Amino acid sequence: MIQTYSVRVKKAFGFGLEASTQVGYMPSTTILIGGADVRMALLEGFRTGVAGIFPDVAVGAGVRTITGTEQLQLTTVGLDVQISKPFPLSGQSVLSPWIGYQYLWIYGDSGLIDTTPATDAVGYCQTTGPNVPGNPDPTKKSGNTQIYDGQPVCAGGSPIDFNNNVVFSPARLERQRIMFGIDYRYEMLSFRAEFITDLIAPADSQAGNGTITVPTGPNSSIVKTDKEVLAGVPRQWSMVLQLGVLF
Repeated sequence: MIQTYSVRVKKAFGFGLEASTQVGYMPSTTILIGGADVRMALLEGFRTGVAGIFPDVAVGAGVRTITGTEQLQLTTVGLDVQISKPFPLSGQSVLSPWIGYQYLWIYGDSGLIDTTPATDAVGYCQTTGPNVPGNPDPTKKSGNTQIYDGQPVCAGGSPIDFNNNVVFSPARLERQRIMFGIDYRYEMLSFRAEFITDLIAPADSQAGNGTITVPTGPNSSIVKTDKEVLAGVPRQWSMVLQLGVLF
């Protein structure tokens, strides 16, 4: 389970339009999260008379990205539609349950990743210095000619961990999610709780027939479709709690 803590500022405009921006962080990491949203109320439901049963209908779009790590660049883009209905309580508060559908695109790009971060490359090699004249590597010869390449000279170990790094293939994922929650407002105070989960299995959400190269060993790999790679991946869920002030 991953936790994030954020601050969000939202501004409402006329004609049912509102925009917001958000910045947050992930505890125990160097990762910062930022993004923005825009939402338009297609129908702000009636409040009195027979038509008062009609709900509010809104569409929205949002983007989130992270910074603070060279090993991963992650960006998500979402489009959604929401239906809600406010219910005034005692003239001072409003309770608004809502439900929505979201289509989410996930863009993940790998940086240079050390696959053995806990291994001391110098100790593993038992290095005696670089392969230069005066400190030759006896394993690097062409016939009787000594080769000098400046690489570490190992006294019984292996230099493999000096370059035991990989860059993974880009990930382009899609999700279809259902969202539901409740907003409660008391005068200026506002509280919001929502639950988000995959509407269908992650493998079934992938559109098209994209492929990805999957490593199977040091010098081998196979090509699989996105749906094959995601087969058996469980549905994810998120729970969001917000506390704010409206003015």
